[in-house]
Amino acid sequence: MRGFLLGFLLFPILHAVGQESVPALGRASDGGQQVFDERINSPGTTASSQRIHAVDRIDVVPTYPGGSDSLLVALKRGCSGALVKANSECGTSHELVLRFIVEKDGRPTRGELTSADGCPVLVEALHCSMRELESFKPGMVEGQRVRVRMEVPITLGLY
Repeated sequence: MRGFLLGFLLFPILHAVGQESVPALGRASDGGQQVFDERINSPGTTASSQRIHAVDRIDVVPTYPGGSDSLLVALKRGCSGALVKANSECGTSHELVLRFIVEKDGRPTRGELTSADGCPVLVEALHCSMRELESFKPGMVEGQRVRVRMEVPITLGLY
């Protein structure tokens, strides 16, 4: 019973101290939500500005420095050739489609593979290679930079 009472009395004190240790939250229990709301509702952030456009419905398609061949080389050589090594570990050749989003600033994000066929190391190798990619020249609609969903076919053979 003493332990229960002691815990019951100490919990509000520890909780208040924990909240104060995060500067943006202060003592407010909903401070985290307020910070989030401020970021989301900041000027220039609207639902339409976050829209992801299909590549066939934009004026200017995002381009990788050096073109699509350079993109494939960069993906295969990224992370010391992790994608090619992972494919070798899987023991079979793969025809994959890499889907990702080119952000307004040209960064590729949210990479995912189709048809990894039970070879999870390919997915991890892809994420590693994507982190090393250079920025794309962003897509445009009516002179404005937009987010664009891209698809790139990748063929990995056994080497």
